[in-house]
Parts: sequence; structure tokens; C-alpha cells
Amino acid sequence: MGTSKKKIQDLLKENRRLRILCDRDFLTGLFCRRKLEEDIWRYSDLNKRHKIKFSILMIDINKFKEINDTAGHKRGDKVLRQVAYILQKTIRASDRAYRLGGDEFIIIFSHHKTKAFIQRIKDALKTINLSISTGYCDLDNGRCMEQIDKRMYEEKRK
Repeated sequence: MGTSKKKIQDLLKENRRLRILCDRDFLTGLFCRRKLEEDIWRYSDLNKRHKIKFSILMIDINKFKEINDTAGHKRGDKVLRQVAYILQKTIRASDRAYRLGGDEFIIIFSHHKTKAFIQRIKDALKTINLSISTGYCDLDNGRCMEQIDKRMYEEKRK
């Protein structure tokens, strides 16, 4: 009987470990794109049911390709890990940070003054000499990703 209980506990522990591996980006430790897609549904549902406003912020590292091309991919990976660390330290525990892929990150957040929140992130990333372009929208907007892309494009053109 004790052996069966131990096996079940071991299986549950292994399942938790595998879930973490499934939900996390291997390089940065942030949540991954798959988890983002899952969470968007959950946050949309919370918005509809409880009228909790969530916003999505997309972050793109400016001139990241130059870092990889001139300093190498090892340095590029280090920059991505630094960005992830700074994002985790800058956002609240109730906010979620994701690595979308490449040099793109997403944060889902609520109850922030959006422009001040974005500025706080930009200021934090300036400490490692990075500039970013951002796009954002409220999650209750059905055309959210189009709005994000438009805002990010406008910011990159500045």
C-alpha cells in the first residue's frame, strides 16, 4: 500500500514538472506562446464574467538582429535572458510575462495606467542599454492584435 502511494506521488510530481516544461520558454523561463494562447481565453472569460479589464502589451527589442550579428547568438541569448529577468522584476505578481518568440515578449496586465506602465518597462530596460518598441490594447477588443501591430509599427517609425 505504501509503495502505491509513493508511486502516485512520484507521478504527480513528474506531471507538475512536465507541465512547467510545457508552459515555459526554455531560454528565458517566461511563459511560452502556447501558454499565452491558453491564458488569453481565460483572461477574456474573466473580463466577460467579472468585468475585469486586462490589457496586452507587446514588446519588441529594437535592433536585436544587430546584437546577434555583431556579438553572436550567445550574447543575443544573454540579452533575452536579461530582458526576461527585468520584466519579471518590473511587473507585479498578478501580471504575466511571455516570450512570444525571437525578440518579442508579451505582458498581460490589469489595473495599470498603461502609458506609465510601458514607460516603467522602457526605463528598466534602459539600464541594460536596450530600447524597445511596444504595442498594446485592451483584451476586450476583438481586434486586439491588429491594434497592437499598428501601434508598434507607428512607434518603430518614430
